[in-house]
Amino acid sequence: QKTGYQNGVEVGYNGYVDPQQPVNYCFQLTNNGEAPLKNLEFRDDDIGISITSENLSFNSETTTANDLLLAVYNADGSVKQYVEKGKLTDDVLKTALADGIAVGERILIHGFKYTIPAADWTTSNGSTYFHNTVYTTGTAHYNNASSEELHGIADYRVQKQTYSFAGDHFYTLGELKDGNNKVDLETPSEI
Repeated sequence: QKTGYQNGVEVGYNGYVDPQQPVNYCFQLTNNGEAPLKNLEFRDDDIGISITSENLSFNSETTTANDLLLAVYNADGSVKQYVEKGKLTDDVLKTALADGIAVGERILIHGFKYTIPAADWTTSNGSTYFHNTVYTTGTAHYNNASSEELHGIADYRVQKQTYSFAGDHFYTLGELKDGNNKVDLETPSEI
């Protein structure tokens, strides 16, 4: 699963973002299988992120694991591991990816920043959007000592919020309340 946030608010798939501000992406993976998943990998070429238990490759806006938050949740939803932004080290992140997640567990890595360049926006059918995909890989380890590499994919799309000040402007006369203060408007004011 992949989600995007801007200014601390979840944008939602196909939600609007300010193109001048970075989008903070969150990658999540839940083990809905029948065996533990180890050696997890997340790769999103569109935003320049590739993280594995052996190598962490970040873009210019997310430069180290220290920029990220890591959480691992047990099957019952309780927290198994939590490392807040500013305290996550490269080694702790690599170890979490190597150890992986047991059946029913979920890993969440939040804070991959990316400001979408003008050239990466696509315009189609009246909307301007940026579409990107995260690819996940994990190795399932079964009780019979066999293993299998599993792959997943999650896409995400945001739309470019445009601001236009052309057109009608509305004016009002009256009073404006600012907290506990009233401000009398003697002349028309734009709202």
